[in-house]
Amino acid sequence: MDANWWDQVKDNVPADTVIFNVMAQSHPDDPMRFPDSAVEHIADIRLTSDLILSTFGDARLFFQHHTINRDHDLEPEWRGYVDRVRDQRPWGDTPVTPMPEAEED
Repeated sequence: MDANWWDQVKDNVPADTVIFNVMAQSHPDDPMRFPDSAVEHIADIRLTSDLILSTFGDARLFFQHHTINRDHDLEPEWRGYVDRVRDQRPWGDTPVTPMPEAEED
């Protein structure tokens, strides 16, 4: 029987692997109004150990994001670009497989 995707990742992604490149865009993507807009690499998310399942990671670990209103307070002209961003579907029709149940810590 083939291993599920999680087991394949655990078995093939060792510690010290970069698993995400974090990118940010300086301005809305409109070359006419923002010719200096650029996508920049701002960070890497790197494993510091082998991957493990944990209740803490699956149930209690959250990242806080501020609402876009803070950006709009600083850059009111960006408001016109919000609907364009929301209409894009980064996952398209690709199903996202749920994580397996974690063992209790």
